[in-house]
Amino acid sequence: MPVTYITRRGRTYHLCQGATASGKPRYYFSSDPKDTPLDRLPEGYEIHETVNGVVTIRRAQPPLLTKNEVALVHRALADKPKPHRYPMDVARDRIIIYEKQGPDWVDLPKTIGLLLPLTPGHLQRLRDQDQEQANYGPVLRIILEDGELRTFRVEHIYVRNGPREWVAIPGAMPLRVAVSEYVKTIGTPAFDRLTGY
Repeated sequence: MPVTYITRRGRTYHLCQGATASGKPRYYFSSDPKDTPLDRLPEGYEIHETVNGVVTIRRAQPPLLTKNEVALVHRALADKPKPHRYPMDVARDRIIIYEKQGPDWVDLPKTIGLLLPLTPGHLQRLRDQDQEQANYGPVLRIILEDGELRTFRVEHIYVRNGPREWVAIPGAMPLRVAVSEYVKTIGTPAFDRLTGY
C-alpha cells in the first residue's frame, strides 16, 4: 500500500520516487503522483510537515536539542493568551517560532461588530476553517551555539523598510534567558519594537 500523509489542513499527499538529472533517486510528496509511488519510507528518511502544511521528506538527523529544551520553549508558548497563534518547528539545532498572520476567524464577529450570537456549531466551523487556512510567518529562532555549554543564539525577523531579514541579538545565552526575555514577549509591544512592527 503506498505511503500517504494527511496534513493538518486535511490534504492527502503520496510519497513518490523520481530521478534527478544525474539519475539519482529523488523522493517527494505529491497530491497528484506522476512518478513511482512508494510503499515504504526510504531508509534514513523522515516525513516533515511545516507549520504551514507543506509536507516534505528529509534525511533523518539526530537532534542536537534535548527534549527538555524543546519542552521549555513549548511551555512558554502554551502559556500565551492565544497559544494557537504561535506554533514552533524544531530542526536539528534550532527552534523556529512562528506567528499567525491576520486575525483569528473566531474573533471575526467581534472585529466586524457582529451582534448576533453564534451557536457552538458556528464557532466550531470557524475554528476548523481557521485551522485549515491559517498561514504563519517566522518571528524568532533559537539556535544552539555551544553544545557543551548549552548556550543559544537568538535571531528575530526584522521587517521595517524592506524585505524581512533575520537579525541576531548580540551574545549567546542560556535557553531559559532566551525564553524569558524573548519567547515570552512575542505578541507584545516590546517584541513589536524589537522586530520593527
